[in-house]
Amino acid sequence: MKSAPTLLAVLAGLANLVAAQTVSGKPEGFATGVTGGGSATAVTPADITELKEYLTDDEPRVIILSKEYDATETEGEGSGNVSASGGWGNACQKGIQDDCGSNPASTETWYKAPTQPIDVGNNKTILGVGSKGAIKGKGLRMRGSNVIKQNIQVSDLNPKYVWGGDAIAFDGADLVWVDHVFTARPGRQHYVFGFNPSKRITLSNNFINGESDYSTGCNGYHYWTFEMVGTDDQITMKNNYIYKTSGRSPALSGGTLLHAV
Repeated sequence: MKSAPTLLAVLAGLANLVAAQTVSGKPEGFATGVTGGGSATAVTPADITELKEYLTDDEPRVIILSKEYDATETEGEGSGNVSASGGWGNACQKGIQDDCGSNPASTETWYKAPTQPIDVGNNKTILGVGSKGAIKGKGLRMRGSNVIKQNIQVSDLNPKYVWGGDAIAFDGADLVWVDHVFTARPGRQHYVFGFNPSKRITLSNNFINGESDYSTGCNGYHYWTFEMVGTDDQITMKNNYIYKTSGRSPALSGGTLLHAV
């Protein structure tokens, strides 16, 4: 975990991006050379539906987020078994799973949208304007290449439930830079790398906020932080601030090559 001065540096960097609608700086480490949407004409989505269209189409895009895009209730609700491995207290996170084994179980309801991320296409730049660029109730998953995400927020993915949703996911991605991104209150991981290897990834100047009303330890500290299980992932982590987490910060397996500063 970085110190308070590092947090101030991250926040100062965010302040410098307030007026910018172009990419600020360049990545260090594995994502060197990423261009994202390049010189494509910037577009500002009107709503969450248009945002999904821009993120998933085949066109190079520079996508400007100038407000909060809330997907939480857009796909209705689901229900099923949840287990309590940590306890049934009001601050305890529960796990969504069909077979709860010997753990105490109940039937509960959650939002569907956060459980399925948006698959970001190739050649995309996603930029937030000041503190306004936020995606709520929907995570982002990278399966393509050449993507920049800078100065955005991703939050509130069924935080009461493990498997409720991941904020930032990678699955066979290549050449991705995630910079000055704020994540908070996911159901599961802030950052997760799937089994398919992801190459040339840089995570820099991000604020991973683990403070939550729900946690597996029932103590307000989020457990599910960074899961890196890809075969031969290539990841640079620099100047990230990890706050109030209790585990997996990060968890490494699968031969991941991680440069952490």
